Amino acid sequence: MCLEVTIKLSQHAKTGVGAERLAAASGLTVVKGQSNLGSCLHLSSGGPCSCDLLAKGQPQDKDHWVLSEAAAESLSRAVRFVSKEAKSFTFQARWLGEQIHEPRRMKTTALAEAVSSNRVPKNLPVLVGTH
Repeated sequence: MCLEVTIKLSQHAKTGVGAERLAAASGLTVVKGQSNLGSCLHLSSGGPCSCDLLAKGQPQDKDHWVLSEAAAESLSRAVRFVSKEAKSFTFQARWLGEQIHEPRRMKTTALAEAVSSNRVPKNLPVLVGTH
């Protein structure tokens, strides 16, 4: 299976965030797609899945994804950019085929800090802002 990192903008978010703008802001490859959340933006370093964001040769924590340092920085930039532009979104990093946890609310600063410090929640939809 594969890692899928996605951002779903709230239907109520008035925003111009799109794949091209998010890619330019974060340095990641961003494509529109579908996930268990519905229509979303899929993030990777260049491949069709997000496995290329994972740190090579590092054991994975049971509750958090261990990303490469560059991927963690880029993903943190993506979270901050979307937060400024959309105010309300869902962030998710899930392993396809594994059980998804109940969604949890987090402030943007807490999510961005978790991502930049390489503590990306595993299989947990993170709700940011008002939904």
